[in-house]
Amino acid sequence: MTQYKVIRERNVMVPMRDGTCLATDVFRPDAPGRFPVLVNRGPYGKDSYVENPHHSVWYFPEHGYVVLSQDCRGRFESEGDYDPLFQESNDGWDTVEWAARQPWSNGRVATTGQSYLAATSIPLLPQQTRYLPTFKQWHRCPHLLTFIRAGCITLGELWSGDGWCLTPILKGRNTLERAGLNDLLSEMDKYVLEPGNFGQPLTDEWYQHLPLRDWIERLKEAAPYFHEYFDEELDGPYWWKIGLKQHLQRINIPMFHISSWYDIFLEGALTAFSEISEKGATPLAKENQKLLVGPWGHIRPFTEPNTGGCGDIDFGEAAAIELHEHLRRWFDHWLKDEDTGYLDEPSVNIFVMGENQWRQEDEWPLARTHYTKFYLHGDTPANSKNGGGYLSTVPRVMKNQMNTFTIQKILYQPKVATL
Repeated sequence: MTQYKVIRERNVMVPMRDGTCLATDVFRPDAPGRFPVLVNRGPYGKDSYVENPHHSVWYFPEHGYVVLSQDCRGRFESEGDYDPLFQESNDGWDTVEWAARQPWSNGRVATTGQSYLAATSIPLLPQQTRYLPTFKQWHRCPHLLTFIRAGCITLGELWSGDGWCLTPILKGRNTLERAGLNDLLSEMDKYVLEPGNFGQPLTDEWYQHLPLRDWIERLKEAAPYFHEYFDEELDGPYWWKIGLKQHLQRINIPMFHISSWYDIFLEGALTAFSEISEKGATPLAKENQKLLVGPWGHIRPFTEPNTGGCGDIDFGEAAAIELHEHLRRWFDHWLKDEDTGYLDEPSVNIFVMGENQWRQEDEWPLARTHYTKFYLHGDTPANSKNGGGYLSTVPRVMKNQMNTFTIQKILYQPKVATL
């Protein structure tokens, strides 16, 4: 198999329909000819990826692909103002169309990415540009509500760090720098444990701070859009603009869904896979959805090409797989017309924790699933951060009074995130 040297063209300014230009690094094989293109768009600074020699921006050009790594509108080297997610539909469409027309492109383009980088592709899918034969998403939900569980926002990761709701702090730094408001950067630093940590985890003081709406005022310069997240209906037209939930039945292309058991967007990946497999717009879409779920977290395992688990948990040697190889076999089939055998394998590949083995399945949810009820128990009070509650399959007659606690300064309205 040919392995190419890689050329990197920096800051190619790609024009959007409104005249705004987005800074794009083009990584391509150092060889004549036309190649399929992978589009990777994100808000975190495209230069942050290049230091890792194993990153996909290097891996795929070595194997015969052009990779576009683009700063989203209003971020780092790109022009315009930043409006997270809501700007990505038109900009993504225009980037795909531009890529397909370049002299180094064979006209076949796929979008790829993880987390927000996957979310930049989601608004494209219902539009179905003729140049987009396949799509791959890592860890991204088709709709906001997939990380609202049992009526509660999943604060553990979403709010404390590595999470979407706290990205006004993470991404707000660049917003302040672009606006020349460097004096406010120290204000941002006091909220987080480690200013240099990509995840920007909050200090305990600010993690516990209520009401959450106070952040609107505190972040008004860094994230002027933040108030909308609290004021709009959780399941309404505002969020439908950037979600996939309303459009799953319109999807007509193959998709590769990668997630992990510890990820906040797991439910979204599982839902998208199962819904499109059952109700997609075409047989091509229904029959060609792939799902891979490993024992990982949200971000960090994928900074290297393989991983053994999440945090301090070791799931054994079998857990570590080369994800790039899975992706290359997928893309080689759809973008190069190569028979890689990947579609001959079962559509679901899951890691079974405890057994610590990968297992292939034909569907999700598994047809042979046996559902088990778990009951709330507690020999000591469970109404605190370190409470003694636990789950058991054994029903229990309540002998003690119910544990209660008071949520201060949080207003509950079922349809609006008024926190």
